[in-house]
Amino acid sequence: MTSISQYIQGIQDKDRIEDCNTLLSLMEFITEDPPKLWEHHIIGFGVTTYNHKDGSEISQFKTGFSYHSPYIRIYILSGLHNYPGLLSDLGKHKRGKHCLYIKQISDINIAILQQLITVSYHNSFSYKKRLPY
Repeated sequence: MTSISQYIQGIQDKDRIEDCNTLLSLMEFITEDPPKLWEHHIIGFGVTTYNHKDGSEISQFKTGFSYHSPYIRIYILSGLHNYPGLLSDLGKHKRGKHCLYIKQISDINIAILQQLITVSYHNSFSYKKRLPY
């Protein structure tokens, strides 16, 4: 089983290692939860439950990140569409429904990222989503 430090140290780019360590510290500070490795490549914090159509539940981290070259993915599971103001001030990034893609921490405003993660993390306490399958 891979540990979080082994996962981060396995990244080939030294600058991305530093960025991942920064995110690790930031998310530990915000969530006050210990990090956990999900699916061998996502460092997640906190746990929430999602409901399947059939009524079964799955556990999922509330926020987290992973590195897939060339991007660091930051998971905002309460949905990025909820935070247009923060995203407009974040800096250089791409995004999906629940995922920010950044090339490096220096491309973004870290204070805005901290606000985004904080608000999203605390909103995920009441966030229950029915999965379509």
